[in-house]
Amino acid sequence: MSAWTATILAAAGAPLDAARPLDGESLLPVLRGERGVYDRALFWRTRTRAAARIGNWKYVQEGDAEHLYDLGVDLGEKADLKAREAAAFSELKNHHHAWLSTLEDTATIENIFLCHGTPGSDTTYLLETVEQSGNVRLATQTEVGRRLGSEHAPIILCGHTHVPRLVRLADGRTVVNPGSVGLQAFSDAEPVNHAIEVGAPHARYAVLERAKAADPWRVSFRVVAYDWNAAGARAKEKGRDDWAQWLRTGYAS
Repeated sequence: MSAWTATILAAAGAPLDAARPLDGESLLPVLRGERGVYDRALFWRTRTRAAARIGNWKYVQEGDAEHLYDLGVDLGEKADLKAREAAAFSELKNHHHAWLSTLEDTATIENIFLCHGTPGSDTTYLLETVEQSGNVRLATQTEVGRRLGSEHAPIILCGHTHVPRLVRLADGRTVVNPGSVGLQAFSDAEPVNHAIEVGAPHARYAVLERAKAADPWRVSFRVVAYDWNAAGARAKEKGRDDWAQWLRTGYAS
């Protein structure tokens, strides 16, 4: 995601903060056709999938399953070479695990606290509660406060559920989930079987702005159309009919 951050900042003409260097580079010259694809190792992780690419080799982890593909001859990732190319598989897996070990669970930027789930758990929803029936509802202020624990930043950014929300707590703290640019529905088995649905396939994100350091943050949510049918077709080609449904509709069923 740091490459996307660098790209969005470059497209907006915004300067990088020297005090907070990014490990990614802007892809704007590539998108404009001004240069070729960067020759560098790429690592990424989503809530259900992790991957690393070095050269033509791509390592993929999906749950307990691991795969290795040669994108030089197999862009569709059909032929798993994990067994045949054990040395390459081991090398990419080790590189990926080394990258994961460098990531922090949370971050603080100015007076904004960032986490994926909650300050204490990467896998617990902050703004939603899953009931034993599988129903998903907006968490109460008491539940949100308990999950935040001792974190009292005035602005808290979270993710995980992919549902865009702004919740203002009684003590003045504001919690924002900007939504997801890539997946508007999914199903999960933890803590019980349930589904998260946004209801439309559009990409989502949020922008926080203020004119001066003493000013309060202004939050605006953005909804962006893109070719979700092509994204769904790509998922279907890879045998993920569930993802195809989620991407195309924003509904889990």
